[in-house]
Amino acid sequence: RIRIGSAAVVGAFALSAVIWQTSRTDRSPLDSNRVMVHPLVVPASFTGPRSIGEDVATMIGSALDGTGPLRWIDSWRHLSPTLRNDIRTLSNSDARSLAREQRCAFYLTGRLIARGDSTEVSLELNDVRGDSVIARGNAIGPTASTWRLGLQAVNELLPALIPGSPDAIAEWNDRDPGAIASFLLGESAFRRIHWEEALTHFRDAVRKDSTFAIAAIRGAQAASGGHRASEAQSLIGIALRQKMPPRYMEFAKGYEAYLAGNADSSIAALRRTLTLDPGMSWAWMQLGEAYIHLLPESGSTDRLARAAFDSALAIDPAAQNPLFHSLEIRLRSGDTRDTPQMLSAFLAAEPDTILSMQIGLMNDCARNPAVGSKWNRIAGSHPLVLLTAANALKGGGSRLTCAAAGFEAVFEHDTASGEEGESRRWISLIGLQSALLAMGRASEAAARIDRSIARGESGSSLFLQDASYYPELRERAASIAAEDEVKFGLNYERCPFPLRLWQLGVYEARLGRRNVAQAVARRLTSMADSTGVPLHRLLARSVTAHATLAAGDSARALALFGAVVRENVPGPDLVWNLAASRGPDRLALAQLLSARGNFQKAIDVANVFDSSWPLIYILYYPASLEVRAKAADGLKDESMAGNYRKRLAALRERRGPA
Repeated sequence: RIRIGSAAVVGAFALSAVIWQTSRTDRSPLDSNRVMVHPLVVPASFTGPRSIGEDVATMIGSALDGTGPLRWIDSWRHLSPTLRNDIRTLSNSDARSLAREQRCAFYLTGRLIARGDSTEVSLELNDVRGDSVIARGNAIGPTASTWRLGLQAVNELLPALIPGSPDAIAEWNDRDPGAIASFLLGESAFRRIHWEEALTHFRDAVRKDSTFAIAAIRGAQAASGGHRASEAQSLIGIALRQKMPPRYMEFAKGYEAYLAGNADSSIAALRRTLTLDPGMSWAWMQLGEAYIHLLPESGSTDRLARAAFDSALAIDPAAQNPLFHSLEIRLRSGDTRDTPQMLSAFLAAEPDTILSMQIGLMNDCARNPAVGSKWNRIAGSHPLVLLTAANALKGGGSRLTCAAAGFEAVFEHDTASGEEGESRRWISLIGLQSALLAMGRASEAAARIDRSIARGESGSSLFLQDASYYPELRERAASIAAEDEVKFGLNYERCPFPLRLWQLGVYEARLGRRNVAQAVARRLTSMADSTGVPLHRLLARSVTAHATLAAGDSARALALFGAVVRENVPGPDLVWNLAASRGPDRLALAQLLSARGNFQKAIDVANVFDSSWPLIYILYYPASLEVRAKAADGLKDESMAGNYRKRLAALRERRGPA
């Protein structure tokens, strides 16, 4: 059962950096700022929800966690299954041992006592060193206000923890109990990856209490998970206007940068959060999300994301939300040692159907890459799920055969009419032709593009984007560019399509026709001035950088490409858009860095091409491996260079049917 109490919000407030291990004794010095909070004992006669003891402990811990230097250590994940089932069996000796193992100088226990129509909350603060009760707190009131009673009772303990700070958690004590209830329900749904349900509850919590910063932060995360970007930005704005402890403020800044698509600023702020509090599991999870859904200037995104998600799960093993991307990473890399148990835990939480289906499809591929006709049937019933699974599988090229099969199934068997069906087939064509090209199957890629054109759908622009990296398609690209010049005039002056202009500008620059590329850049700048669309300005800057390189000014081009790669682009814009992920710019940047002898930086920049998020990145994957191999040669690292060339050779071996 998913608990609504401390198990349901431990991911939001978990602050222990150490996992309980029954096989060892931690002899580190006790920290007077660390307080372990145990679930309260609930009598059998209590008429309210059975999780109330856990809920009250959660609120007490959350309140302590925002009080001066205090850190709440939730005991739940350190308890044995027997103790979790019945906290009444927790002895003072065991409670003290658990606190000592987590370096807590204090631990808090308590119980609820039924008093007719009222409830009494009785708390005891215990000193681990002295093995004694050093403070007691009590509060009596209506049973419906039990959470508030717990906060009133803990106020009586604070002078023993922070001398001179009476009523230091009035900020929590004064909160609307309805807001707290909504927050707890939101946490439970969030941890089960039920984005819409979680957002509804967090939205209610903020509506009832507009100063509830943590509810606003969590609501922003749920809104983003549910693809509600504007609401996510609104909620994080509410949070940032409140006074928060430094670690929460840094987290909120990092999340604001994440929503804006500023990968490096988001990662830096989240790293600062974790420096302040290494045990914040939800900061680790968000760091992993930043590596998955954004494109930092450099780094092995899957490796860094996996480390972040694994840290989140190590701190909070009961949480299900970090499992989704952890499973994705393992399934596409082929490291399936832990996936059966992780998959069972993920599915047991009953996540959204789309997510569970996607993971199921990826698991099918890991177990049997010959997915065949099954995926053809799924393409007819759930084409979008199959597209997202194929896109996730292609990252790093290790599951490219399965990815190509998924894209092909949607391309051929999603026969829905209308704009949505055509959009899915277009996306599948981009993924399919890119995968085929990466595997050295250029003629098949061209045949799929021609088939799309013959159906009256899009495709010709892909030849322009492909030709710079696949010589087999240069003749087709030249023919299309010539047709466009006839249609749109000299330098494509009358072309009304920003994306097509960008493709033509980059294509012309890479042919060395800098004057044409410069004219295209000016045209794109004019369009950006007119439309005000940030992506149009980014396209203009991209073509300007390529034109500068074509003119022979490599130093200025290096600076321009670096600026383009570091531009803010929100995660949702990166996944399907052909230009937003700036593949040609990143590749050119890596090549220039290597040419100037900055070999390690070149490798770090090119490593981002392993990211699974942008659909188009697999198109540039072989060229990026070549850049990395040559840069490794420059470092005289034969092992690294050999590894990159081995990966490139493995791609070329997949020449048979997908």
